[in-house]
Amino acid sequence: MRCIIPLLLAFFMAVVALPIAAAQEDFTASAEQSVSLCPCSGQGYYVTITNTGAQESAYSLSVNEEVKGWVTISPDTFSLPPNAAGKVPVYITSPCEAQGTIPLTLLVSTSNGLAKALAQQITFMPCYGFSIASGKPVVSKAQGTLAFEPHDAPYEACAKGAITIPLLVKNTDALFDNSYSFAVDDPEASLSVSQFGLKKGDSGVIFLDYAPPSAGTKTLVVQGTASLGGVRATKTLRVAARDCYDIFLDIPRDRAEMCGSIPGREVFQVSNKGIYPENITLSVEGAGWASVDRSSFLLNPLRRTNRTLILNPPQDMDSSAVITVRASLAGNPSVTAQDSLTLTVHPLYKCYGAGVDLKEKITVKGEKYISLDIINTGLRPAAFSWNISGLSWASLDAGQASLNPNGQYHATLHLFPPQNLSAGDYPLTLAISSEHSLATRQIVVEYRPEHPAVRAFKQFMHQYRYYLYILAVLLIALFIFRKRVISSSKEAWRQRQIRNVRRQSLEKARQVRMEAAAKRRKKQPVAEEEPEQLTGFRIFSLTLVSAAIVLGILLVVYPTVTINFFRAYWIVAAAVVGLAAIVIFLRRRKGRRRKGYLS
Repeated sequence: MRCIIPLLLAFFMAVVALPIAAAQEDFTASAEQSVSLCPCSGQGYYVTITNTGAQESAYSLSVNEEVKGWVTISPDTFSLPPNAAGKVPVYITSPCEAQGTIPLTLLVSTSNGLAKALAQQITFMPCYGFSIASGKPVVSKAQGTLAFEPHDAPYEACAKGAITIPLLVKNTDALFDNSYSFAVDDPEASLSVSQFGLKKGDSGVIFLDYAPPSAGTKTLVVQGTASLGGVRATKTLRVAARDCYDIFLDIPRDRAEMCGSIPGREVFQVSNKGIYPENITLSVEGAGWASVDRSSFLLNPLRRTNRTLILNPPQDMDSSAVITVRASLAGNPSVTAQDSLTLTVHPLYKCYGAGVDLKEKITVKGEKYISLDIINTGLRPAAFSWNISGLSWASLDAGQASLNPNGQYHATLHLFPPQNLSAGDYPLTLAISSEHSLATRQIVVEYRPEHPAVRAFKQFMHQYRYYLYILAVLLIALFIFRKRVISSSKEAWRQRQIRNVRRQSLEKARQVRMEAAAKRRKKQPVAEEEPEQLTGFRIFSLTLVSAAIVLGILLVVYPTVTINFFRAYWIVAAAVVGLAAIVIFLRRRKGRRRKGYLS
C-alpha cells in the first residue's frame, strides 16, 4: 500500500504537467504542396520549420514508407530555439523510370512528442532528353567542325564496300549535362566512339562505318542511352547495297605437269565485273618458285585481261604442289577472287630419258647388220640425236629423230670388221642425247672370224644371190607344177613322135614331088627360086634372142650396174618378156594349125 501511493502521486503529476509542456512547445512546417522534379536526378527542395513555442525544441523528420528508400533528409534531426526557423533540404533520388505524380508525407516530430504531418505531391517530369539525327554520307571523317547535312532517305552503298554515315547527337535537356553510350545491332557496322558527354543544349557528331557483306537492303538500328536518367533514343537506318565490286580469276587447267629446272608458264584470266575501274593486286601462294608477271594493274569495269603464272621448279623436285593465285582490290582488300592449280613436278631425268633396245654383248664373225630401237623413256616429246664411238669399223644410220613418249625409232648398226682384224672383244659406246638429257650405253662386240672356206662360200652366195633367187623361183615353180610339166612333156613327146612320122611321110612325098619337078624342069627353062621372106615374127624373135644374149653379157661384165638397173625397172622388163612369150606362143600355135601339126 505504501508503494502504490508514491506511484499514483507521480502519475498524477505527469498528467498534469503534460498539457502545460505542450502549451509551452509548438512549431510550424511549410513547403510547396506540389514539387516537379526530374527522375533519378537527386534534385530536392526545402522544408521550413519554425519554432513557435516558448522553449527550445528538438525535431526529427521522416517520410512515409512508400518513398522512404529514395528520399534523403539531411539533417533529419536538429534543434531550434523559440521563435527560430530553419530550412531542411529534402533530396529525391527516384528510379529513372519514375513518372507521373507520387504522394509524399513528411512527418515532423519533437522530442517531447509533438508531431505534425506535411502532405506533398511529387511530380516527375520528362528530363535528360537527347536526339539522334542521320546525315549525308561522307568520304572521310572530318576533324574539328563538320558541315552536317540531314539525310532521312535510305542510303545506297556497294556490297563489300564501305559507307560512313554521320550521326548528330544533341542534348535537348536545358538543366543537366549528360553523357551517352551508343551501340549498333549489326556486327558489320561500327561506331567511331561508343561513349561521350555533352553539356546541356550542346550537340556532337559520331560516325557509323558499315561494310555490306552482300547485295540487298539492310536495316541498322543505332541506340543511345543517357547515363543520367537512363533515357534511350534510337535511330533506324536503311542501307540498300548493290554489287559494285566483283572480280573473277580463272586458271583454265586444274592440273598440270612439268619438269624440274625447265621454266613453265600458265596463262590465266582476271575479270573486273564491277562498275568502277579498279587497281587489282595479285599474289601467289603454295610455292616460292611461283610468281606472276605483274603484281598489280589497273582494269576498267566489265573488262578482262590475261596474266601469266611463271613457274620455275628446282631440278630434283619430284612431288606435287598446289599453286593458288589470289586477286584483290587494292582499295578494298575484302573483295578477292582466287583459283588453284595442282602442279606435278618430275625430275629432269624422268622427263627426258632415253634408252636403246640392244644387247650389251654382240658376237660377229664378219660383216653384220644389227637392228636396234632408240626409245624415248621420258614423259615429254623430244628430239634425240645419237652416235657411236670406239670402233672405226662400226656405223649407225639416221643420227637424229623426234620421238613422243614411249616412241621408238628403228635404226641399223653396221659392223664391218676388216679381214686382218684379230679375234677379241672390242668396246663400243652408243650416246643418245637431247636438249635436256644425255644417255650412254656400253656395248661389247665379240669378234670371232669365220673359216676362209665359209667366208668364200658366203661371198659367192652374196655375189650371185639374185641368180640364186631366180633359180630358186624356177625350182619352186617346177615343183608346184610338176604334174602339169610331166604331163605336158609326155604329150609333147607323143606329138613329137607323131610329127616325126608325118614329117618322114611328107619328106618322102616331097622327095617324090621334087623328083617329078626335076624331071619337069629338065623339060622347061630354069627359073630363079624366090628367097625366104623375113617376117615380123622372125624379126621379133631375133631381137628377143639378141637382147637375151646382150643381157647375159652385161650380167657377166657389169653385174652391179645391170642388177641395179633391173631393180629399178624390173616391172618393165617382166612386162616385155611376158608379152614376147605370149606373142611367140600364139604365133607358133597359129603356124602349127596352118601346117596341120596339131590335131
